[in-house]
Amino acid sequence: MLSIGAAGIGLALLAICGVPGDIVQLAGFRYSQPLWFLGVFLLCQALRRLCWPRTSGRRCAPWARSPRQRSSWMSSAGSPGSARSASSTSPSSGSRSSELGFFLAEGRIEALPRRVRAGAAIAAAAVFAAGCVIGVFSPDLLENLNPPTAALLLVGVAQTALFSLLRAPLTAVSRRPRVAAFTRFVTARTMTIYLWHMPVLPTLAGITALVAMSSGLALPEPSSASWWMTRPLWLALAVLLTAVVAWALAGLERRPMPAPTSSVRRARQAVIIGLVAVVLLLAAGTTAVSAAVAVILLVGALLRIRAPRRGEVGQMLTEPGTGSPASRTHATASPTISATIARSGTRP
Repeated sequence: MLSIGAAGIGLALLAICGVPGDIVQLAGFRYSQPLWFLGVFLLCQALRRLCWPRTSGRRCAPWARSPRQRSSWMSSAGSPGSARSASSTSPSSGSRSSELGFFLAEGRIEALPRRVRAGAAIAAAAVFAAGCVIGVFSPDLLENLNPPTAALLLVGVAQTALFSLLRAPLTAVSRRPRVAAFTRFVTARTMTIYLWHMPVLPTLAGITALVAMSSGLALPEPSSASWWMTRPLWLALAVLLTAVVAWALAGLERRPMPAPTSSVRRARQAVIIGLVAVVLLLAAGTTAVSAAVAVILLVGALLRIRAPRRGEVGQMLTEPGTGSPASRTHATASPTISATIARSGTRP
């Protein structure tokens, strides 16, 4: 929410400072491209308690008791409508990539013979390369982000298989003191880095454009030799600024969240509102107006997902999934309702 608000303010400032509208629009588009991950991540987290009961302590839903059923349902949940072809563009690519991560964590991938994993990596890379040659996919992975294409799934399969093959030597390297220290810094701020690198890059591009406009300096054409020569400096500045922002804001974003609601209806509403906020930025593009609307929606989602306060406990007792009329007279007999009342500070 803070990242999206900052991006909206930054885009508004760029427009006020006289940056051409097409550059501001391009900056907003580039900002919104990686947000597909945020929407898919939210959807997968919302479905985790149903799809991966071992990580949530709950019984598995009937439609997700086997990996095949689980993967099929997650794909259909991420992609409304019928099955797509290999060149489809849908969030199912992200949900299936998320499923690969769970397979890896469960040990299912490493249980396969090494030659099978090596063959999967080579085959996925070959299919992706062939798709780029015949024009099905773009070799620029950023172009495959918005909307996400099956190319992301192919890259995910290749990367996951390669990681499983190199896991032992990578583990040994990760235990070295300096590598471990760097890993701890990044791991503790992974989501912060992801969320804040997006406004950092458009801001850096806007500052570059302002400097060029004020000084009359001609910027190099994209993909030209001079453009490539400036990329190391550009990337170094982007990494440095993102690291500074991540270090400064990590404490703020790691603050304990309020106790979550135990109401199924409130949680469902919060997920839907959050998804609408992300889809709005993707469909309408990120502008100062759309970012403001998205922030308002995300605030609403956070208000719905938190546990109710004193005045809202009575409403909770009437919501489906938290109690029945008969049980409301004996609220202390229901662990769910009792926990809600205890968190709200109201004694039965």
